[in-house]
Amino acid sequence: MTPTRTRLVSRHMLLACAVVVAMAAAAGCSKSSDKAEKAPPTSTVSTSTAPSPDRTALAKIGAAAAYVHMWSAAAAAYHAGKVTSPQLELYATDKALAAISQTGLYYQDHGFVMNGQPSSMPVVTSVDFSATPYTAKITDCLDSTHYVEVERKTGKAVPRGEGPYRHVTTAVARFNGKNWLISELTIQRDRTC
Repeated sequence: MTPTRTRLVSRHMLLACAVVVAMAAAAGCSKSSDKAEKAPPTSTVSTSTAPSPDRTALAKIGAAAAYVHMWSAAAAAYHAGKVTSPQLELYATDKALAAISQTGLYYQDHGFVMNGQPSSMPVVTSVDFSATPYTAKITDCLDSTHYVEVERKTGKAVPRGEGPYRHVTTAVARFNGKNWLISELTIQRDRTC
């Protein structure tokens, strides 16, 4: 497995573990013993319920996962010389999908494909539940150091400048009632990180 692929798999595992931990914390834990003493019966009825999961934490996990999956699907489409893909449309919509598709069209028109994958560590900076659809803002330091544009026919790398290859990237995720989708995406080429 390549270092980039290992990093991506590690991120997916981290997100999956975070979801499991959040769900376990929400469900609560109890310890029972065979020798536990029985409590005396009472005449009151308890109406307490298990605490609900922290919806902000779950929203952050979902939005970050959509962002990571969006970049993975975009990299696969760009590597295949496609403008977009059904996989990409599971994670991106609106302006974000249009921007990614426009980039894919540029690569296709010029006979280029992308090798490798950008490195990403998104941080969900805020979640807004005040209106529907719910939204989340994401900031990232997108690193394209090992994401190389090549000629499709020859596999020869397309000359590129000396960098920098790390740029602040912002995104907006929107919850459609079932899933988080990235609806806006801006790579700030004038801001390095």
